Amino acid sequence: MEIDPSVRHFISVRPFPGIENQRVTGNNALFVRNRARQREGLPNPKTESEVNQRLEEKIVRGFHSVHEIAREHRIDNRAAALVLAVGRVAKALELQGTWP
Repeated sequence: MEIDPSVRHFISVRPFPGIENQRVTGNNALFVRNRARQREGLPNPKTESEVNQRLEEKIVRGFHSVHEIAREHRIDNRAAALVLAVGRVAKALELQGTWP
């Protein structure tokens, strides 16, 4: 089966202990990683529902942050996302002491 070059970067071959050279993609990655951890006797850190719940919380929180900036500055959400991103980068650089 030939893989479309435009999606090749989403698919990678990652060796896991006991699961050598298995193709790991999207939803399958969590299952494969947890199975490998079980084989090593390590605890499963998260179930799929816990991961999905945390992801949804982050997405909703991000949407509200962008929407708030868009309302404050009366700009569209795309521009607000850019304002938020640039602000976060500027804050990180300032905390590192590498900018003004």
